[in-house]
Amino acid sequence: MDIAEAIHRIKEHNEIHFRKEYPHAVHITEALNIAVKNLELQIPKKAIIHVKGTSGYNTFASCPNCHKMISDFKPKFCSECGQKIDWR
Repeated sequence: MDIAEAIHRIKEHNEIHFRKEYPHAVHITEALNIAVKNLELQIPKKAIIHVKGTSGYNTFASCPNCHKMISDFKPKFCSECGQKIDWR
């Protein structure tokens, strides 16, 4: 099972569980929503490349999730939100 399928199954289960167990399901629903949010950060997204001017010297990248500027060292994850970055 990959991350996308796990997210799908958690969301599906969460929805069914919430309908059957409301209002007692509030805490598990919240926990599952947090789990999905964090799993989604593990799916690599391409950095947003910004080019200013024609020389290309003012090029920088930002996170596709939180839009924070990313360092020149091409980190694997955004230091602000934890989004996995795809540099390809």
